[in-house]
Amino acid sequence: VLVIGGGGREHALAWQLGKSQKVSQVFVAPGNGGTTGEQGLSLGLGLDSDSAISNVNMKLVGPEFTEVVRFCGEQRVGLVVVGPEAPLNDGITDALRAAGIPVFGCTQAAAQIEASKAFSKEFMTRHKIPTGRYSTFCGTAEHKAEAKAFAKAAPYDVVVKASGLRAGKGVIVPATREEAEAAVEELWKDGEELIVE
Repeated sequence: VLVIGGGGREHALAWQLGKSQKVSQVFVAPGNGGTTGEQGLSLGLGLDSDSAISNVNMKLVGPEFTEVVRFCGEQRVGLVVVGPEAPLNDGITDALRAAGIPVFGCTQAAAQIEASKAFSKEFMTRHKIPTGRYSTFCGTAEHKAEAKAFAKAAPYDVVVKASGLRAGKGVIVPATREEAEAAVEELWKDGEELIVE
């Protein structure tokens, strides 16, 4: 089994997969200090793993993910489990499926619901799924000024969100209107969408 990612979620996935009698080897790319070792490694959680777990250094570059596909073929990987959102957004599931490699992870199209807050808000609105009021602003200095004005004048307390993936650092809950304007400034990136809700 190959687990894609290097955080605590992937650590837990590798540990649990390694406990299966059907799994002889767990690779983690890129992994971390807690996800590498040898047969019987406890992974710091007090329970022994039955499978060898080792980190793998490879490029996770989409949309083809050539190194991942090659590694899976060379190592006869029977399943890939994808943890983080970024490779899903970049199409790793699509590339692995196209190569005939079983994978647990959503397609690039489905990953949009997590990867783009603008997409998810539009999706919820279109399908009448309850969501907070919002406005989307994109990319230019003019739109940045509009976003600041909206954040300052909205008739409700706002939350400012970068639309794309920001590794958990893309949301600010301002306490004042001035902080809302500052949040727009802090999260703004030219060419990317910003949500004020």
